[in-house]
Amino acid sequence: MRKVTRRSHPPERRRARRLAGPEPPTLVAAGARLVREPSGEVTRWVLADPEGNEFRTFAPRPIG
Repeated sequence: MRKVTRRSHPPERRRARRLAGPEPPTLVAAGARLVREPSGEVTRWVLADPEGNEFRTFAPRPIG
């Protein structure tokens, strides 16, 4: 039987990949509907796609 080895990227690449993605205003311009904006300690936007499915998005954090 063959042993499977998991490959891992350096932490910097993983962190950069996690932060990639459109910002909330870009998603709204593409057709998403704003359900709730961040306020106080809540740092996420709640948006809904055209079919009404809600999802959360966060502002990008700086790498470093």
